[in-house]
Amino acid sequence: MACGEPLRHQVTELPPVTPKVIEYQQHQLRCPHCRRVTTASLPAEVAPSRFGARLQSIVGLLHGRFRLSHRDIPELMEVLFGVDMGLGTTTGIQRRLTAALDKPYAEAALHIRGAPCRHADETGWTEQHKTRWLWLMATHAVAVFQIQGGRGKAQAQELLGTEGGQTVTDRYAAYHWLPDANHQFCWAHLLGTSRR
Repeated sequence: MACGEPLRHQVTELPPVTPKVIEYQQHQLRCPHCRRVTTASLPAEVAPSRFGARLQSIVGLLHGRFRLSHRDIPELMEVLFGVDMGLGTTTGIQRRLTAALDKPYAEAALHIRGAPCRHADETGWTEQHKTRWLWLMATHAVAVFQIQGGRGKAQAQELLGTEGGQTVTDRYAAYHWLPDANHQFCWAHLLGTSRR
């Protein structure tokens, strides 16, 4: 006779990862008259890089979010995925990703600057053993981050722009240039101050 529900034991495992290589062959023809060689074009959706969009996105994530060095990324790609890539490749991928994200980043920043309500904050950030500041500007749906060398009024104005709706911040002095009618102090910060 069964005694209640069966006990469950689940084991999470990763499947073996094998890189998928897709080969595109570009035929070449030589004109018998002028002897000029014509090479077929790659399909429009194929990047000229030897690495695909998903792989390049992982490289960007490892560097930007998980802060792995350009030297560590090729080693990790080899160990985890069996992908052989050179040190200079990670730098090239980072440049391409930065260029590809310029337009959507600018669109997101413009959207937030024109939003009726936005939030801003900043925190310390170390980059190449130097102190920097990670600035945030966000609405309920969109967030933009920006690394800057300072933590003052000029950096706040560069991030937020001088126009816009209501801006919610902590009481840090870099935001005191905002007009009182458009500046809301964060209630969580005010609540924390009142409890001290």
